[in-house]
Amino acid sequence: MAVSSRRGFSATELLIVIAIIGILLALLLPAISAARAAARRAVCVNNLRQLALAVIIHETAANELIGYRTTINRKDNKSETIGFLPQLFPYIENQREHDDMMAGKDYKRSIPLGLCPADVSQNKLKISYAVSAGRPDDANGDGKPDRDPPDSAKYALFHDHREGVKKVSVKLKDIAAGAADTLLLAENVALGGWDQVKFEYQQGLVFLDEKAKRRLLPNQDRGGKLDYAHARPSSYHPERFNAAYADGSVHFMHNGELDYDDYISLLTPQDD
Repeated sequence: MAVSSRRGFSATELLIVIAIIGILLALLLPAISAARAAARRAVCVNNLRQLALAVIIHETAANELIGYRTTINRKDNKSETIGFLPQLFPYIENQREHDDMMAGKDYKRSIPLGLCPADVSQNKLKISYAVSAGRPDDANGDGKPDRDPPDSAKYALFHDHREGVKKVSVKLKDIAAGAADTLLLAENVALGGWDQVKFEYQQGLVFLDEKAKRRLLPNQDRGGKLDYAHARPSSYHPERFNAAYADGSVHFMHNGELDYDDYISLLTPQDD
């Protein structure tokens, strides 16, 4: 009868195999992590592209850009202040939410298109994107509203469209030549829910006057306090953020790509 010559692995051989597997995993995990980050970034880009398209389609229909907040008159004869995202519901396949909102029903549900997948907030109404509100009502950053000089279309794309506020509106045709250099929306990780409309910085990206104490760029308080000084682009993507321009294009921008003057220029409507 033949005798089997097979034998088990020695301890040394097992250690070598384990070491090789460990090396392979060490090489593979960063690649998997990078692939996941790229996938999250791609979804974020698509979100911004669809939001930008919705803004542009809405502007074409209304012949003016939406406000960063506005007043709606519901069917139950009550009025409500809403931010920019609910104004886009019919254009981003959220007609049900729009109808419930106008009927005075509960419409505050999670809107996936408004959230970057890299943002893992537990707030179901969390929004990752802000519109270009330009020079804010509190431009000197002293905590008090000011209009000196008065707000105008030359300072921002998106304005306060609530009832009782002197309306300032912008038409994209007036900045068509400079649309590719004018920021429409961008990420900001410090934002709260899309239903928070008490302050301009909860909905918009703003720049401060030279006399303001804190002119931060980019948002240096990731996911923390939000105020006029922190209403800046930022994201959970490493060192970069996604931004949509008035021509509908989306760019993945490096945090160190802009100085403050460049940032102001991007938020200020360019007409040439």
